[in-house]
Amino acid sequence: MNERSFWILFFTVFAAMLGLGIIGPLMPLLANRLGATGTALGLVFSGFSIARTLTMPLVGHQSDRLGRKRFIVVGLLIYSLISVGYLFSHSVLELIWLRVLHGMASAMVIPIAMAYAGELARKGQEGETMGTFSMATMAGLGVGPLLGGVFTDWLGQEAAFLSLTALALIAAGFGYCFLPETRRSNRSPAIPFFQGLQRILSHRAVLGVLWFRFIMTLARGTIISFFPLYAASVGMSLAKIGILLSVNMLLMSLLQKCFGRLTDRTGHRLSFIQAGMILAAISLALIPSFHQFWQLFLLNVVMGLAGALAFPAAIALMVEYGRKRGMGSAMAYFNMALSTGMILAPLLSGLIMDVFYIEAIFYINGSLIGLGGIIFFLLTHGLRGSS
Repeated sequence: MNERSFWILFFTVFAAMLGLGIIGPLMPLLANRLGATGTALGLVFSGFSIARTLTMPLVGHQSDRLGRKRFIVVGLLIYSLISVGYLFSHSVLELIWLRVLHGMASAMVIPIAMAYAGELARKGQEGETMGTFSMATMAGLGVGPLLGGVFTDWLGQEAAFLSLTALALIAAGFGYCFLPETRRSNRSPAIPFFQGLQRILSHRAVLGVLWFRFIMTLARGTIISFFPLYAASVGMSLAKIGILLSVNMLLMSLLQKCFGRLTDRTGHRLSFIQAGMILAAISLALIPSFHQFWQLFLLNVVMGLAGALAFPAAIALMVEYGRKRGMGSAMAYFNMALSTGMILAPLLSGLIMDVFYIEAIFYINGSLIGLGGIIFFLLTHGLRGSS
């Protein structure tokens, strides 16, 4: 593995994700202040994911042909402009359009950076390498909410959004100056999107991984979009909400390399994914039963552990597949599964809140993840731990 390229990529992604994490807790509160209903709040988050899902196939395929660096840098520059736009949004509709543009930019950054990292991974070390790389994403998203809460409490909302602008510009500049472009000879073959999709659907292990990615997004989407509102309703300050969101992602980040190495050594990747889904379903469904800070803190710890168990195993399977079928396209499929879930999760959660009450979101979505775990088992039963 090219260590220098890997750590340059690591820092670039960490800076970008730190900025996104900072504004994370503010987005549902900003939409709420602009008068969003539960369904409208769902559209704010789903607009991002719809745009990301539609953009990723094209970007992933083109990055297999043209190289990764240019997409990452351009996406980060768009991040810096979008974050300023949030400060000037005056209606829910404006906020939704900004989220659509943000989703298009996101398609150029994380999936392409994951493809870049996947090409740097040595055979037999996919779990450890991608687990280490995922620490950049998750540490940024983990530290970000804590900083966002503190910035907003001390300096105001404007400081939080401008910090995303600054960090995205730093990441873009660092990537442009120091990140080498991938050479055509080092890249896996580019395969047309629909041909690649047909192959995915006939590959049970990878299909199971994409199903996992999709269904687990119900947990992530619920936490990102509606947990801040629930926590505020039981008396949590913005700083405490930031801590609760941070502990989930930080624990997941810290354990990524450890569990990635473990899944490489044991080969039981599908079992790690199954265990993570079970823990996520239980912890999400239990949230409405607790109202104290330390109780919610513990549940977020369990959810962080669930992600740390499952994610390195899942991404390692996609790296193995991407070496044969095109790394950019494979990571686009993987992230499309996430984005499709992120379309559904906020809309479903918002509808549940409007029809029932906010606590029902966690009961219903936790149950759906449990059902998803059963479907994952049926899809992958009898397969070995790797593709």
